[in-house]
Amino acid sequence: MNLTGNLPKEKLQKLVMVGIGTVALIAVALQLHLGRKWRSYSESKREITRLSGEITDAERRQQELQASVGVREQLGEFVDAQQAKMVGGDALAWVVRELSTLADKHPVRVLSLRPDGGSGQAGEAKATTYKARLEVAGEYDQLGNFIRDLENEFPTAEIRSLEIAGNTSGPGKHQANLDLLLMVRPEPLNRKSTEKKSS
Repeated sequence: MNLTGNLPKEKLQKLVMVGIGTVALIAVALQLHLGRKWRSYSESKREITRLSGEITDAERRQQELQASVGVREQLGEFVDAQQAKMVGGDALAWVVRELSTLADKHPVRVLSLRPDGGSGQAGEAKATTYKARLEVAGEYDQLGNFIRDLENEFPTAEIRSLEIAGNTSGPGKHQANLDLLLMVRPEPLNRKSTEKKSS
């Protein structure tokens, strides 16, 4: 069956032109439509990549936080232990009680224990301190063990001066004079803020 054989040449040319125009219009429409789809696809792909990166970062931060929970708990326990060994409440009573308890564990005798200039500020952090003078007697090795345990028992304390001298009361007896600088436990932050609000 020949559809174009019966048509005049001019009509055939018009028909071909219309067909070419239609195909061109369809091609342009497809190109515009596909171009928009491609741009939309590209933008979606970029957005997915960006969001995937943010999700990965958030998951990494979450894992780091979970991993640091144990460290934070250990740090909190360490700080609590250090603060438990700081001067609290009535400073003189605390020093007498704690140092006498430590001395009772050793074969040394406390000769005197007194404040040495009261409290003050020390260090860059301006921590409150309490000064005390301790005089103990015992054999040389016993005094050394007592001083070692004193430093280990109160890690925030500092021995500012130490004098050990022989004692005439008996052979092997010595006297140690220690000037101590003890850290005072800081007040909890919520208590300070409550006091400021009430004044």
